[in-house]
Amino acid sequence: MCSLNDNDIDEEISTLESIENNIILDGKQCQKCNSEDATIKLRSRNVYCQSCFQISVTHKFRATLGKSKIVRPNDKVLVAHSGSGKSTALLHLIKAGMHESVHKRLVFQTQVIFIDEGMINNYSIDKRQSIINEIQCQIQPLEFETFVASLAVSLDQNNFAEIEKIQNYLILDNDKNDKQLIEFFNNLTSETSKEDLLKKLRLKVIVHAAKLLGCNKIFFADDSTSLSICILTNVSLGRGAQLSWDVGFINNLYGDDLIIMRPLKDFTRDEVNYYLHMHNLKAINSKKLMTNTDSFSSIRKLTEHFLTDLDSQFNGTMSTIFRVGEKVSAVAGCSVDQNEHCILCDAPLDTSNLGDITSAIKATAFSKLISSGQTKNSGVNGINNCSDNSSENLVEPSNTDNSCGNCAENCCINNKLNTLSSKDILSCLCYGCRLIFNDSRNHQLLPKFLMNNAKEQLCLKSMRNEITNFLL
Repeated sequence: MCSLNDNDIDEEISTLESIENNIILDGKQCQKCNSEDATIKLRSRNVYCQSCFQISVTHKFRATLGKSKIVRPNDKVLVAHSGSGKSTALLHLIKAGMHESVHKRLVFQTQVIFIDEGMINNYSIDKRQSIINEIQCQIQPLEFETFVASLAVSLDQNNFAEIEKIQNYLILDNDKNDKQLIEFFNNLTSETSKEDLLKKLRLKVIVHAAKLLGCNKIFFADDSTSLSICILTNVSLGRGAQLSWDVGFINNLYGDDLIIMRPLKDFTRDEVNYYLHMHNLKAINSKKLMTNTDSFSSIRKLTEHFLTDLDSQFNGTMSTIFRVGEKVSAVAGCSVDQNEHCILCDAPLDTSNLGDITSAIKATAFSKLISSGQTKNSGVNGINNCSDNSSENLVEPSNTDNSCGNCAENCCINNKLNTLSSKDILSCLCYGCRLIFNDSRNHQLLPKFLMNNAKEQLCLKSMRNEITNFLL
């Protein structure tokens, strides 16, 4: 599970096949050494021999890590691996860097995590176990310690201890968490919401795995192509305020004790594919959600199709979008509350009360209010309060222990927060995650961890409001 925006592995394999068919150039000389025949062509004009290309790729990878000066020799790095071409190339580059000369050698400790998400693709247990065995065979020559975690453990924080070494991992039949996860995904009506939810749950599992294994760095294998697609997709989904965390080289959303890094951010898709071809590395064809659907089935797939087609005609498209996206960050102000975080994606809430300030959130809520026809009865007050207009259907927590010990009966947990309304849940979600929540058919099927996180956040907010008047 290396990239948060992995393209379909089928496309990577077809790209590698096309490279094999078109790798011979018309006797051109390498533009670096001017002595060897060129075998690699990038950006329709740059040609290299294999030796110069290898030096260039290695230097780019090491320079990306070195310029930040964040990775230290005693660091423990968790590499998220999905079996895709990008994550395979990342592991190979790390291993190659460990065999460099003494002053260039990568000396941090490396561990690998693979997320089993076959249950949402309706894979059989044998198929899922077969994919895990392929991952083990792929990583075994690299001698990295590898772990496996099921995507289903994201629904129950108490099960995050169930992260096992890949050689000991066995998939259980009729696992209740698998069934709950499948129900949760089937409860969503659009493929866009399913993809976005998968991305957030995947990240949640990887972050908790890193904490459990004592790692202070996480490497993802996002290249510039996937990051460019992510930039436009995020903006389309209302996650523009989260761009700096989702596409930046460094993501410190979880504090300085756990930093997410993207060492392949300066690599193009062609560079990754040529590297795989040159070293005879194969991606594992573990099809992911949305692999067999057309380009119009989700916002991300449509964005990917649009940008890929545009980049084939104008070579600078991807790099331009990526460089612009790197510089975008949320404006510090009242629209983002740094003290409150989304209960699903952990990003700071961008849905705080804006008072009289006009915002896209209010405009969307107003449009929804007008479309529903509620203004006929609610009048001006309904329009003024449209930003908080949401369903009041109660969401009952399932089998959760809400007691906080020998406390008074009027405790906020035992009294007010025994049941949560849809409005309560929405107040704890960022704008992008609200779209996922609103896309669900039945709010009763919400995961237990969302309910618990919402209760905790609402309780702390209530306590904060109660003591505000007593503070100087």
